[in-house]
Amino acid sequence: MRVWVAAQRKRLLLVFGPVALACADAFPGISEGPIPSTEGAITLIGVFALLLRLRMPLTVFVATLPGLFMGTGWLAAWIALYTVARQRSNRPLLVGCGLVSMTLNYLPYPINQPDEVPWDAGVFETSLAAAVACVALGRAISLRNELTARLDELEKSHAREQRLLAEQVLAHELPRLLADSAPIRCNEQPSASSKRR
Repeated sequence: MRVWVAAQRKRLLLVFGPVALACADAFPGISEGPIPSTEGAITLIGVFALLLRLRMPLTVFVATLPGLFMGTGWLAAWIALYTVARQRSNRPLLVGCGLVSMTLNYLPYPINQPDEVPWDAGVFETSLAAAVACVALGRAISLRNELTARLDELEKSHAREQRLLAEQVLAHELPRLLADSAPIRCNEQPSASSKRR
């Protein structure tokens, strides 16, 4: 019972923990007045879309991009990008998602004049580092889980092979041992019967 409760707590934490963190990240950007602005509402849609990230990671990633672009929902987009990287191993898809995330994080909001986007090396490096870190961490966790599953399979197959080898040795040696011990029993029985006479 305790194991089940611990597993349920862990599952709830994995589902609702990132949503709570993303809400805490988005709240300062959207709490300008009593009613959230349009930007705030769009960011909250992306934040609460994180509840579906394990079932539809790409859709949730796309839903969090407006908040990333507006600067009100960075963490939600990074969590969604991490989830895409963890569940998908398609490299072109991950590179594309990382580039979109980096670009939207770098561009200023709102863009009044597209040809007047200033070059800021610090913001560019931060945007690039965030995208690369999310994708790399997601792939690393995914590979660790795959390797753990493969090691478990190898351990089970090794144990099965050891058991089969032991059964083969027993099947081969048992008749020989019985055959070797049979003449001794025959020799011992007459001597015992001769002593009784």
